[in-house]
Amino acid sequence: MAGSRLRRIQRKQSSQQALIYIILSVALLIGLFKWGIPVLVNVVSIWSGGEEIVQNEGNGVRPQRPALDPVPEATFSSSIRVSGYAQGGMRVKLRLNGLDNDEKETDSDGRFVFNGVELLVGDNELEVKAIDDQDRESDVARVSVMVDREKPVLTIMSPDEEHQFYGQDQRTLEIVGEVDDAEDGVAINDNYVRVGSDGRFSFKTVMEDGANEYVIRVSDRAGNAIERVFRVFYSL
Repeated sequence: MAGSRLRRIQRKQSSQQALIYIILSVALLIGLFKWGIPVLVNVVSIWSGGEEIVQNEGNGVRPQRPALDPVPEATFSSSIRVSGYAQGGMRVKLRLNGLDNDEKETDSDGRFVFNGVELLVGDNELEVKAIDDQDRESDVARVSVMVDREKPVLTIMSPDEEHQFYGQDQRTLEIVGEVDDAEDGVAINDNYVRVGSDGRFSFKTVMEDGANEYVIRVSDRAGNAIERVFRVFYSL
């Protein structure tokens, strides 16, 4: 008897569930013809706990941060070219030292270019961000550029210029000098010369008979450069 009663209860529950599914199916079909698919999708999303996802889609997604092409850390030039990539169809805004400077639109490939960006002497901070047609803004891409127009300083410590050397034991010459910045590059007669952390350098060479001239070139990271011709004499 207990088994028969349990089967009757299960059949009744199954019949009720089937009736609910039929009613829901009819309601969905009526809703489909009356309101369309988008409304039904929202209703189903809410039933399934997806309300937050639908709302986020309505708000949209911010543009991606632009990618800048490399720019020099330091330059002697008063203007530079700032370029890079963002998403297509975006406006790209350029700010210089905290002030709005210019605005460009990306091309179909997402490319943007700012030509002739005027810099100040000293440190300059450049910022670019992308803006879509709904005024949503990306994160900022930022880079710093220093404008330096001061020439490097070169000091020849030994030997004295125009010095006269004699004999085989004095034929090897060592030029010892100093620059004002350890990051400066030094070349003597197109030969790279290592600069120490204290700014000093040395260069050894074998002299020829007569006048020996050495072109010493010093350049800094901003591209400022000086050249000096250093001359000594040698005879056997």
